[in-house]
Amino acid sequence: MFEKEYETLRQELNENRKYVFERPLLIITAALVFFEYIAKTPFIMLFPNIIIFLLLFNLKFTSNRLNSSARIVSYIRLFIEKKDPSNYRWESFLSKYREDRNKKGLRYYPTIYWFHILTVLIFVLFEILLYLDHQIDSTFKDVKKEIITIFSIVFCFIGLVYLVKIGIETSPQKINDYFENEINNVKETLKDIDKESTPPNK
Repeated sequence: MFEKEYETLRQELNENRKYVFERPLLIITAALVFFEYIAKTPFIMLFPNIIIFLLLFNLKFTSNRLNSSARIVSYIRLFIEKKDPSNYRWESFLSKYREDRNKKGLRYYPTIYWFHILTVLIFVLFEILLYLDHQIDSTFKDVKKEIITIFSIVFCFIGLVYLVKIGIETSPQKINDYFENEINNVKETLKDIDKESTPPNK
């Protein structure tokens, strides 16, 4: 009855979980390769900032995909598996299994989260060390170098602001809370749909 819809949603779930670990490692690998080409140029000052923003963007992107997964899982459990329990039980089973063993939430997400946060902090430290080695010359003998240094400091400050903002928004507790709230949201939405589809009594 729900085979096609179920398979489509399962496929979307798998897509949301793809490359969750690979993407940050790919960013770091690309950064190490890129570093060799700009290490001896003034643009080295901008290098940590680029990595900082890429990692923060990826963390936010990952959390958004997980939020999307929360809606899909809730819908599968509360609608498809509830309507046709004879054929579809995996998400319901998984939820009950984790609940009985007090293992709620995405157990792998804290590792991803803290990998991003700590790596960003390392690159912030790297930026500070670079600045100590490329301090602004008040005489502005090398205008290009000084402008790049100033921009790098500004970008680093902006990166720290976003680190705090995104760090709070994407914390493991926030994601777990979102999963719990999404179950209730889907329940209410399904109730509203049922009410709208039920013909009024004459």
